[in-house]
Amino acid sequence: MTHISTVFRIKSAILMALLMATHVGMAALLTFPGTREQLPVDTWINGMSVAGLTSEEALNALQETLPEALEIRLMDEANNVMDEMALPLSLVKARFDEQQIRNWLDPVMEPEWQELWLSQIRLTSPGYYFETALYYEESALNQWADELASAITLQPHDARIWVDRGELHEVSEQYGRLLKPADVTEPVRAALDSLDFEPIEIEVAVTAPAVTLADLGDFNQRLTEYSTVLGENVNRRENIRLAGERINSVRLLPGAVFSFNETVGRVTAEDGYQRAPVIQGGRLVQGIGGGICQTSSTLYQAALRGGLQIVERSNHSLPVGYLPLGLDATIAYGSIDFRFANPYDFPVMIGTWLDEQHYHTVILGPESARLPEIEIEVRNRQAISPPVRVIEDPVLAKGVEVVQQAGKNGYRLSVFRLTGRNESDFQEELISNDYYRPVARVIRRGTGEELDDQK
Repeated sequence: MTHISTVFRIKSAILMALLMATHVGMAALLTFPGTREQLPVDTWINGMSVAGLTSEEALNALQETLPEALEIRLMDEANNVMDEMALPLSLVKARFDEQQIRNWLDPVMEPEWQELWLSQIRLTSPGYYFETALYYEESALNQWADELASAITLQPHDARIWVDRGELHEVSEQYGRLLKPADVTEPVRAALDSLDFEPIEIEVAVTAPAVTLADLGDFNQRLTEYSTVLGENVNRRENIRLAGERINSVRLLPGAVFSFNETVGRVTAEDGYQRAPVIQGGRLVQGIGGGICQTSSTLYQAALRGGLQIVERSNHSLPVGYLPLGLDATIAYGSIDFRFANPYDFPVMIGTWLDEQHYHTVILGPESARLPEIEIEVRNRQAISPPVRVIEDPVLAKGVEVVQQAGKNGYRLSVFRLTGRNESDFQEELISNDYYRPVARVIRRGTGEELDDQK
């Protein structure tokens, strides 16, 4: 019995060995490539199995993993899609290095027979794992990013307001967009380098304007308006127009001080100012910019009646024809200025324009503003008789008198501003005490021979 049992165990062991050898042989036949053109099992490129494929088939399969284009989504700050576009991979010449891959695969296609057979007999596989990068042209990507950033980026625009012939005009602010080339190239490079071809989301920054309509203020109400009559002198009209343009649409913040000289600047022929009558040294002469004092005087009256605080003002040395005494404001660049301040808690705006007969000035403010009643009164007016100056003239016959210059009265007076809701509660404010010098009467008196003695 013992002998038979031993023989049986030996035969069983031999049978198991034959079965094992057959199994291994079959496995080797199944896993070993049919030809040297096919890649063995456990051959991978970038995580993709290429077992059983030829080198060219493997290259084609790898190439097919690339999309035609990368999808780019531009997002706003609320993560909403603003725009979508595609970056064709052909544009940046994206490609795998085929020669490098062939260099990797060729040795796999022709392994040493004994080594491969033994690996199959041992039920092991050496495994071939290759990782290849995607190559692309940086310059092409940078150019595409530059063009996209340029097309998307918009400069913000500040709100603007201005006055045209007394009417307010406004343009709302516009928000801008900012996309930097680096905002594009960095995520695209990351996607290409990692072979991650999911849609790329890029945030576009919003750039705010420096000034909005709310910042500028409300100027939809005419707080006050004043007009003066224009003369016929064409040059004088042009000077008034030029100075008025410098003042038009000037905005004065609460507490700010307006300076006529700083706003209008130096009056020169280079800036287009013409020669016209101007008061100098107590007499009327021709000078560059003659007439711009009508601009300052009209503004003075609008400021007075608009409740603005008069900081600096001087009257002319002589009365002017376009305003009553005490209501004018002279200027001389570098020496005499006209200035006023905004006492309100809201900004005001100045508007100026000319028509055929008048020069107009308005002060604009918010619709909610409720100004008190304002009246201007001239008081304590005193006339000053002109002095008489006699010039002895030997050319004239003795006793003969010729009036060389007609005299004009001078004046002293006071200007008051009355402010209140009605006449019973008006408050008085002394604005100025003005003096207009008299113009001397000049007489030429003859000292020559008497007429009877002349031959």
